[in-house]
Amino acid sequence: MKKLIILLFVFSSFNFSVAQEVTNKGRISGYMFGDYFYNAERDTGIASLSNAVNNGKKDISGIQLRRIYFTYDYDISESFSTRFRLEADQVSNTSDGKIGVFVKDAYLQWKNIFKGSDFIFGIQPTPAFEVSEGIWGNRLLEKTIMDLRGIVSSRDLAITLRGKIDSEGMFKYWLMIGDGSGN
Repeated sequence: MKKLIILLFVFSSFNFSVAQEVTNKGRISGYMFGDYFYNAERDTGIASLSNAVNNGKKDISGIQLRRIYFTYDYDISESFSTRFRLEADQVSNTSDGKIGVFVKDAYLQWKNIFKGSDFIFGIQPTPAFEVSEGIWGNRLLEKTIMDLRGIVSSRDLAITLRGKIDSEGMFKYWLMIGDGSGN
């Protein structure tokens, strides 16, 4: 009986260790941008300004959540991957004043459909912001000019073919056909 228990333990340990060698193809990630504020005292000279909001409390503090991302990436194979991302922010509050949540990304990517090019289908980033964000950087600090003014949506339901024209990636292309729904 003792040998049987030891044998079962050895086999179950072996199966458990083999199962641990399987790599996980899915990744969950997220991040948040927010502010903490504390209004210690009101400016006594505020009444002399013509366009100032004078009402409100002093000694008030709070937290503002600017943006929250929750992302799930999954590699189906070397050639196919998916992304599902939810965004929550106070700009898109619901009618009852709660933080609004919406689908930011939901797409399937076919990597290297032909050399140096990817095919993407679903709710995905538009090409408008990649160039400006690359130049300006620090997207986390403030919206880009086009995003701030609402000139172009950052996402669209579309099919896209994008890739490199040359082997170094100095010249690239991004062809996108979308429905213009934005987000």
